[in-house]
Amino acid sequence: MSKSDIPLSDAEVQNIKKIISTFNDSSLNYLDLELGDLKIKIGKGSLPAQYPALAPHASAPQSSLSHPALHAANESMAPPKSAASDTLILGPDEVQIKSPLVGRYYSQAEPGAKKYVDLGSPVQADTTVALIEAMKMFNAVPSGVKGQISKILVQDGELVEYGQILFHVKVM
Repeated sequence: MSKSDIPLSDAEVQNIKKIISTFNDSSLNYLDLELGDLKIKIGKGSLPAQYPALAPHASAPQSSLSHPALHAANESMAPPKSAASDTLILGPDEVQIKSPLVGRYYSQAEPGAKKYVDLGSPVQADTTVALIEAMKMFNAVPSGVKGQISKILVQDGELVEYGQILFHVKVM
């Protein structure tokens, strides 16, 4: 058994979750952190210039986690999707609902449950429109505005990036 095969303790996992949460709430775009044998690299957008081999158009993930217990989290750090899907033109009375974090998008609380919203669904500012799962934690995404869902831009189970457009809402 090598050092890298040793599982993380619950306290270490909690500390990593705090680091990621703090990073998501910050204005930073990239973090490269080394704590002993644990190395974490995460980013919200383009990588810094010193990583030309992993430019945003490359197919390789923009982050790497060297500890096996964190390898699954690497999937959620893939480079941003093509901007083409995010460039849909807003109507004069439409706003966007964007993902507040990197993770997996879910349109319902559990398989077989009713979707939070469908195309045309009315929403209030506090209406939950989706869940984003990150690090086995589910985060509700509120509408933030009173209106009606006019476009749904993601599919259930899709990995989404921080700031990726999820919905268009016609404001009422």
